[in-house]
Amino acid sequence: MIERRELAEAQRAQASIEVILTDGSRRSCETSEFEPTEHGALLGRLLIPWHRVRYYAWPLPPADVAREDEERVRARVRLVLADGEEHIVAADKFETGPWTVTAILDDVADTASGEMYRRRVIVPWHGVSEVERLGVGDRAD
Repeated sequence: MIERRELAEAQRAQASIEVILTDGSRRSCETSEFEPTEHGALLGRLLIPWHRVRYYAWPLPPADVAREDEERVRARVRLVLADGEEHIVAADKFETGPWTVTAILDDVADTASGEMYRRRVIVPWHGVSEVERLGVGDRAD
């Protein structure tokens, strides 16, 4: 059972965006204070140029693990970040744009509650090393 205090903390976390910089440091702000601009990520009054942003992310509401397992039968995408970090993502949870790649990543599965904790991650193209579309039966090497 989730206590009210834990639920309030989780809801506050969902209302914030975390920006991970190329030097390994992190910045965060409320979603209302964040704006992606032409030149960089604007966090309140602080502008961080895109070449310094590794990625930015925010948590999503938990999803049902059983439903997520059914979706894994679909096509997938292998995303490799510039630092070598690799993720396999369902193709319907992956999107490319002119300036960024967006993926919904599964972070933690809570077996007691049957929920999967996820986050939406947006990576500027300079932070992407490879994108490989995998078919239903393909394995990531």
